[in-house]
Amino acid sequence: MSKKENLFLLIKSLTKAEKRYFKLFASSTKGDKQKHNNYLLLFEAIDKQESYDEAAIKQYFVKQAFTKQLHVTKNYLSQLILKSLRNFHAKLSKESELRDLLKDIEILFHKELYTQCQDVINKACHMAQEYECLHLLLDVNRWKRRLCLATSAGLNSSKMLNAIHSENTVCLTKLSHLHHYWDWTINLFERIAPYKNQPDSLLTDEWFQDTSKADTIQAQKLYHHILMAYYVMAKQDYTQAIKVVDDLIRVLEENPKHITEDLGAYLTALNNKVGLLLDMKQYDSIPMLLQKIRAAASKYKVKTVTAANLKVQLHTYNLELELYRDTDAYETGVALIPEIADFLQTQVTLVPDDYLLCFYYQFAYLYFRQKQYPEALQWLNMIFATKFDSSRQDLQSFTRFLHLIIHFELGNIIVLKYAVEACRRFLKKEKKVLATFEKKLLSFFSKICTQPPDKFQHLFGKLQEELFVGSSPKERNQCLDYLNFEQWIAENLQKKSFF
Repeated sequence: MSKKENLFLLIKSLTKAEKRYFKLFASSTKGDKQKHNNYLLLFEAIDKQESYDEAAIKQYFVKQAFTKQLHVTKNYLSQLILKSLRNFHAKLSKESELRDLLKDIEILFHKELYTQCQDVINKACHMAQEYECLHLLLDVNRWKRRLCLATSAGLNSSKMLNAIHSENTVCLTKLSHLHHYWDWTINLFERIAPYKNQPDSLLTDEWFQDTSKADTIQAQKLYHHILMAYYVMAKQDYTQAIKVVDDLIRVLEENPKHITEDLGAYLTALNNKVGLLLDMKQYDSIPMLLQKIRAAASKYKVKTVTAANLKVQLHTYNLELELYRDTDAYETGVALIPEIADFLQTQVTLVPDDYLLCFYYQFAYLYFRQKQYPEALQWLNMIFATKFDSSRQDLQSFTRFLHLIIHFELGNIIVLKYAVEACRRFLKKEKKVLATFEKKLLSFFSKICTQPPDKFQHLFGKLQEELFVGSSPKERNQCLDYLNFEQWIAENLQKKSFF
């Protein structure tokens, strides 16, 4: 990706609120008003583009002097946007607030407003300790020491400086512990591998005998993550892994401020438990956990949902739909579709394309299984109308086959004939070599377009016998996971008549 697109990508990443704030910020910024007007005009022009076209920008502003050094103007506009974002997100996190307090401390110190400086230091120190911002606590203590040296003398100064030194020692010890758990996490697979299928236990390691060394919330997160991976990867003990995840969830829920500050870690813990329950086929507890995940942002008063947290929420919806598919609870899945569709609409600018494609397909498949074919067709048409990239070519391929099935079920044989050719063209364009089962499906649908209904049973019987001949078990299972052709074929073989 060219550096020329950086400004375009930055602008496209902004929310409506961020764009509105930037325009007000740029308009009120002191300096050359004409320049700021130019920046706003350039901002609007780039924002209107679907993909970045610098030649079109230069042509649009051909009479403007700034196009002669467009890269300079773009760079300044980028800096102006980032400055506005810093202001807009001043309270994005406690770490962000702490960094602003440190700036205030420095300013007050150099103005020799020591009493005010001490007040801000006290506030920053309390916040850094409460939210375990250890690296920033060291900075706060550095200013605490400088202020002490500037305002105290003699024995009193020595006592205060020693107290600050002791605080830093504790802080550095905790950071050292955290660093050790990060080392384990980064090298997780290599560290756990020796314990696989061996009687030795990770719990004999000094760092995992108990949680005493995991003496911060962040260290606790890593400690439990490592143990969960150990029980899953080395011991295949999912019951114990769930206990570890439950312990972490309890730790986080007992410290709600840390959930508010880092919602993603809490959602990940809940999501890990869902995954473990799925592996154990303990489906009953999963819907409640999924609801808990989706309610977390509201419960813990997280005002700004990050793209990463949004993906976790999207994942829970997708997982729930898959759960209803796997357990044949199609009616329950269909009942959930309006809620998900509304959620997607409210977050439409933030939902990645691969998630949209996946949801549209899931909707269509569930309506298909409920024999609500027009509704299924509606969501398939949404896929065709949306220009998705080829990142989920597999899903787009099965979308075409589901499209063929639904037109057959609706008796749209004339439409089906053209749809088969469209499907064939798509597959040949996207794939160098068609899978054996894909060739057989295309052949089946081509033949069924030309045969009378009394020949359908024979064609379905032949397809049942031959569909996965020459395919590997893995290929067959992956195919059926997307679209259960075997189930559809069996249902049609039981029909006494068609249409």
